Amino acid sequence: MIGSFFASDTTCAICRAGYQSSCVHREPVGALGAQAEYLRVPLADGTLVATPELPSDDLVPSLLAASDVLGTGWLAAARILKARSRRRSDREGRRPLPP
Repeated sequence: MIGSFFASDTTCAICRAGYQSSCVHREPVGALGAQAEYLRVPLADGTLVATPELPSDDLVPSLLAASDVLGTGWLAAARILKARSRRRSDREGRRPLPP
């Protein structure tokens, strides 16, 4: 299983928009021992992703790194794209994307 440092429920509008790390019901998992071998994860159905099989030992560090930074990077990239779209819309007098 791979998960984020924040547990999310996948039911709020923010989760449904694809930003689970900003879930209105999020719960921090890092303080619970997020990189421990075993961990009880709140909201696990919305937080954890199963790997197709047991990952090899050399792949585990990459999976841990991805679970830590991938969600943050995704959110940052999405916000940048939306901001650029708004600026472009403003310059061209078009209606911007909704927030």
